Amino acid sequence: IISFVVAVVAICAGLAAFGFRGRITTVGVDLGTTFSVVGINKNGKIIIIEDNFGHKIFPSVVSYQDNGEILTAYDALPYVCSKRFHRIY
Repeated sequence: IISFVVAVVAICAGLAAFGFRGRITTVGVDLGTTFSVVGINKNGKIIIIEDNFGHKIFPSVVSYQDNGEILTAYDALPYVCSKRFHRIY
């Protein structure tokens, strides 16, 4: 998910550098050092994206599990202390 978000931000920055301003709907991503948030501007109205539990902000944490699984945000929080060599925050 993080690499997808980074790719979207990079593409949007590139398009903006070339003067592309033609979309009615745009996506904004704030990758904070503690929390991150994603919003959509649709026809001048801002909508903040929620997860299945209603969270609008997400911890900026990634945890790599021993079985190869990658956990992000709230799913990665329980492993912040226990797997300190397998996390990014």
